[in-house]
Amino acid sequence: MKNKSLTPRDFRGSVPGPRGLRGLQGIQGVQGTQGAQGAQGAQGPAGPGARWAIVQPDGAIVLQSGGITSTKTGVGTYRLELGSNVANHLIMVSPGMAGDQGFRGSTVAGSCAPPAGATSLIGCNVPNPETKVFVGATAPGDAALEDHAFYVAIIGPGATGAAAVSASSGIAGPFAGK
Repeated sequence: MKNKSLTPRDFRGSVPGPRGLRGLQGIQGVQGTQGAQGAQGAQGPAGPGARWAIVQPDGAIVLQSGGITSTKTGVGTYRLELGSNVANHLIMVSPGMAGDQGFRGSTVAGSCAPPAGATSLIGCNVPNPETKVFVGATAPGDAALEDHAFYVAIIGPGATGAAAVSASSGIAGPFAGK
């Protein structure tokens, strides 16, 4: 073959490229070896942490994350001791089925140490209220307290200082004075 002796007709199926005609793509080559692993990144900050418990209608704890005790303080009322300040933590409660498949009303929870001036929260009027959580359960229709199982989760960073306790909660209905 001589230089410039081939014409575009001789390259059927080829695609024009920036420097003239380009041939068909060849087969893919073999994958290369994996590179070395990079260095481990810095440890991130600790999450907010959570403590939780599943409590039966009689106040007995069925399962828990650890370090929680429960006291049944009356019909449908319970107090959990967590051993550390949880006054500024998120407290979530929901009805539970631990030995209790019956219908029920609402289940509520709150810190035993509400912030100063918070008349809508329940103060437990006990020593070290910042380490305690109140839980209340009602009968269907929410007109009366009734023993029921519940799940509770306490989520949040460590709080500092003791929160003020309100002896008068300002609560009306079945939870008044609890």
